[in-house]
Amino acid sequence: MKCRNRARLADHRFLRTARTPNPAKPREIPGLLLFVCLGSLAALVGSPGPLAAGWTLIEFGTNDASNLTPYPGWTQVLRHPTYTRYVSPDGDPAHTGISPTEGIPEGETAFFGVRGTMPIMFRPGQKIVVTFYNRSDQYVYPAARFSFTDADAPDAAEPDRPWYTLFNLDYEPEGTWVEPHTVFDLSYYVSDSNMVNAINGPPAQGSHFLINVSLPYNDTQLVLTKIDLSDECDRHPPTAPRHLRAESFGVTAGAERNLVRLSWEPSADNPTNSTGISRYFVYRDGALYDLVDPAVTAFLGTNLHYIDLNVAPATSYEYRVSAIDRAPYGLYPQGTRLHSRFGNESPLSAPAVLQTPPWGSARLLNPWTDFCYRGGIRLPWTPAEEWAYAAEGLAYYPSGNPGYDTERELPGSLYGFAYVRSGVAEINIPIPALSDNPAEWPTARTLQPAADLWPAIYGGSTTPAGGTDIKVAALAYHPAANGVAERLYYSVCNYYGTDPSAPSLGWFDLDLTEGHGAWFLDAPPPDNVFPGAISRYLLAAPADWAATHLGGRSLLAGNTILSGGIENYNGPTLFAFAPWESGSLPPSGGVLPTTLLLRYSPIGQVSNRVINWRLDETAEGPAWISCGGKAALAVSYRRTVGDVWYGDSLGNSHSAYDIPEPPFGYKGGSCTEWRNGLMFYNPDDLAAVAQGKKASWEPQPYVVFDTQQFSRRLSAEPPESGAIAFAPGLQTLFYLEHNGDPEMVYGLIHAWKIAPPTQPLLQPGLSNQTCHISWHTAPDSLLYQLEQTDRLAPASWSNAGPGHLGDGSTKTVALTVAPNTSRFYRLRVSP
Repeated sequence: MKCRNRARLADHRFLRTARTPNPAKPREIPGLLLFVCLGSLAALVGSPGPLAAGWTLIEFGTNDASNLTPYPGWTQVLRHPTYTRYVSPDGDPAHTGISPTEGIPEGETAFFGVRGTMPIMFRPGQKIVVTFYNRSDQYVYPAARFSFTDADAPDAAEPDRPWYTLFNLDYEPEGTWVEPHTVFDLSYYVSDSNMVNAINGPPAQGSHFLINVSLPYNDTQLVLTKIDLSDECDRHPPTAPRHLRAESFGVTAGAERNLVRLSWEPSADNPTNSTGISRYFVYRDGALYDLVDPAVTAFLGTNLHYIDLNVAPATSYEYRVSAIDRAPYGLYPQGTRLHSRFGNESPLSAPAVLQTPPWGSARLLNPWTDFCYRGGIRLPWTPAEEWAYAAEGLAYYPSGNPGYDTERELPGSLYGFAYVRSGVAEINIPIPALSDNPAEWPTARTLQPAADLWPAIYGGSTTPAGGTDIKVAALAYHPAANGVAERLYYSVCNYYGTDPSAPSLGWFDLDLTEGHGAWFLDAPPPDNVFPGAISRYLLAAPADWAATHLGGRSLLAGNTILSGGIENYNGPTLFAFAPWESGSLPPSGGVLPTTLLLRYSPIGQVSNRVINWRLDETAEGPAWISCGGKAALAVSYRRTVGDVWYGDSLGNSHSAYDIPEPPFGYKGGSCTEWRNGLMFYNPDDLAAVAQGKKASWEPQPYVVFDTQQFSRRLSAEPPESGAIAFAPGLQTLFYLEHNGDPEMVYGLIHAWKIAPPTQPLLQPGLSNQTCHISWHTAPDSLLYQLEQTDRLAPASWSNAGPGHLGDGSTKTVALTVAPNTSRFYRLRVSP
């Protein structure tokens, strides 16, 4: 009899190793668990023995008397006397337990758990496992937390009684809905100071007397069935990826070898309590650079690869790769914690080094040599702060500011959205300054003050219905066409959850006196193009290109992602249309036929996406750039660097219900670092889509150019990607950096001269420790100044020797470079 009782206790202690998805719940006869040898008791009290896999602390029954508490001394049930009740949803013992009651007052929560008379020493390598049953016919979103110190309901005013957020290991970190009538576990790894999921979260290790559980949402459909302690934790890193290879790669005709493609063999997770491989980190030149995220890792299987779009021609890069498992502990790498990791990271792979070839296309723009940075312009300050938070809606007007000062101004003007898209204003274009200090940049002059021209056609409002009263909008200038005079055209929707049946396109006159619209694309509701897919950027394509490939539809509209949108895609959308197609502009509510140019797979689908497209990447605007026989569609967008997650920008993980509350930063899609850049498309690929020769998801950016190196933004919050506008007559690209001005919440305008050189601008050659830099000068008498830096940041550039006047000859400078160092060079050309 005594031996049989000890065997039943062993069954309870090892229950977690034998659990099935819907286990039949055993029932004990009260009193049998008292027969325990003193030696066994000594082994259990304090810290559970190293050979055990799991210990059941409490298994809830149909009432207090039928609860099972097999762990010695841990027999006192914790539960709110009125906010909890025992339930048996279907008679299955595995689904029986305790649940919140209906009608719990707002701001109060139920709790349920178990307390002991002797402490347990909780240590890293163990985890708390809390089992629930979803008794409803609906999907539920599991959210629960637990405490070692608080015996009643959690109170945010008591940070000395911490509560830790539980995690469902079967789903990705950002959470997943649980199916109806499903048993599932939420767990938490007992943490030391290196394992906490929140920056200010106290480690969970130590001697504790209780486990208490609370549901922040008091979800009455969740039934707590049991609480276990387990040492089945994954604390071991995977093996290093093997056979890393780097090879030249391309995505479009004319640029077949300008990118880098990495490939490697999969890592294996350590077999001890393995959680499996989650994702792979890519390191470039010794720093965390990017990742292959969990969804893509699972999709690729053994065909693991990564394509680097942000590489310069004729440049050497070193890559390494590591594997990260799905162990649910740690912090995401962010800010000053670049070496923190969520999960266990493998050793780095052996390095792969590749020298990219020189640029090989005479038809596609190469931003590394064709773009010459000319400096910046400040936006005008007004008492109404019209330009605060400017980022969207930049349009170049070639006939603006007709009496411009040739010594201080460039011809033409810029239109843009004023304060949070509340109106449209026009400014002149001072000659940009190259100073590293924006205070020394010229300030634009207001030509027309901000005017609120939005037609109030949305039930008397100027903003389509949705979850906010904030506009998402775009602006473009288009010359006269088919008998319709030149106009400013706009697109608009609501920032969150916009009305899908609201028209979204219209026009403003150039003297900013009236606005008209709005129109639908393709068809009347409900078959119209979703407004959120066409309301963040707008541009004019060259008339001759549009006449050849699009039947004259030269106005292009698109977007990437919209908060709360019913349609979000893994890359930019782009639709071509012509409001003047019938010879006059349509009335409000009119429908415009379209030609689809870009549309990728919906968010959540892995295939048919832009290369390396990540969570919450956004674009504020494209521009069609052409110069010297070269052309490209450039899209300004915010891209991710390093790890990516949904939560707060500080890298806190699974801590939404923690007490003390983590120091949340920006909430939403986050990553190790945001960087703004331009991605470039081959116009021939867009034409192929219009002609039905390519699917709308087949065109890919043939290169990415990082604009973050020119940023003056000081804020730690993730920057928006700013709108861009190209001035063909000036051969200049303007970029509006969101809140870039360090003295105020104003944007800054950066300018690049687009001037493809007759031959590669900089030709480096290395001999021992001497670097020979050569370039060709035009006979223009301009000053060519070679500059150098050891990092890509505007403030770090310095002169590398004296300047040289342009006389049509080739110039060469010999520079000494220390061993094991990197050096960047650029040319500054000035009168």
